[in-house]
Amino acid sequence: MIKISKYKLRRKAFEIVSLPMLLIIMSACASNDSDMHSDAVLPLKPNSMGKPGEFSKKQSEMALEIEKYPLGIIGEVETVRLPDFKSSFEARVDTGATTCSIDAFDIKNFERDGRKWVSFKIKSRTSGEEKSFELPLVRVVPIKRHGMPDQQRFSVMLNIKMGHLTLEREFTLADRSAFDYQVLLGRNLLSGIAVVDVTRKNSI
Repeated sequence: MIKISKYKLRRKAFEIVSLPMLLIIMSACASNDSDMHSDAVLPLKPNSMGKPGEFSKKQSEMALEIEKYPLGIIGEVETVRLPDFKSSFEARVDTGATTCSIDAFDIKNFERDGRKWVSFKIKSRTSGEEKSFELPLVRVVPIKRHGMPDQQRFSVMLNIKMGHLTLEREFTLADRSAFDYQVLLGRNLLSGIAVVDVTRKNSI
């Protein structure tokens, strides 16, 4: 009778069990490695860039939407005209401003026929033209300023020509001598009139 030591039996059992396990592990590694390489060379799916014609369709829809606005697309700076002025004014288009504003001086309020009015002057920086105005007061607008005293500004209705449109809109009267543009166009004028593209200037 052949005697086999316990050590040899354990070693034999380990070899029998570990060989299939080793084959399974190698097969799994080869499969994973194959997947990694296949992912690297897979072509883009046809639908990954969107359906054919979808971009063109969106462009057409946007063009139709823009056509609804009388002035179409305008830039961040546009030219406007004021009553009685021969020269035009460059205006800053600001969609963040609620109300239009204009550079004015010698601003005084007074009463006429029981109503509150405002007298003021506007002077063109480019041509030097100066005009005086007397208009009914619309309201007094409180202005809060960081680190500076609060202000109260008078507002009036002004006729302004922009492109082919003549519009009557509310303007606050302010000292804009520290600003680059004498006129600021806010949402009360822009709403429903134009789409703003900040990369453009003088589009109309």
